Amino acid sequence: MTSAVTLYGSIAAAVLATLAIASWLVKADRRLHRMTDVIERVARLLDPEDNSPGLAERLRSIENRTARIEAEHHTNGGSTTRDAINRLEVGLRHLNDRFPGSGTP
Repeated sequence: MTSAVTLYGSIAAAVLATLAIASWLVKADRRLHRMTDVIERVARLLDPEDNSPGLAERLRSIENRTARIEAEHHTNGGSTTRDAINRLEVGLRHLNDRFPGSGTP
């Protein structure tokens, strides 16, 4: 009887270990599939199959637009937004000097 209990206990332990390993393999397989999906999405972003721009080209475009917008915040002698704001401020100061008490301090 003792040997039968030991035998069944060994079989039960082996079955439980096999189920645990199978469960781990299923979870690992799901993770691998998710990682594969992410890698495929990144690959499509880097090198799209259609004629749309890739990620690097999109980033360059954003950097170029940002540089153009940033350049508008610096003076260049007349044509930037900063130059226009400076001219407006000078004009308002001039008007305030001509008509004291009618504008902002």
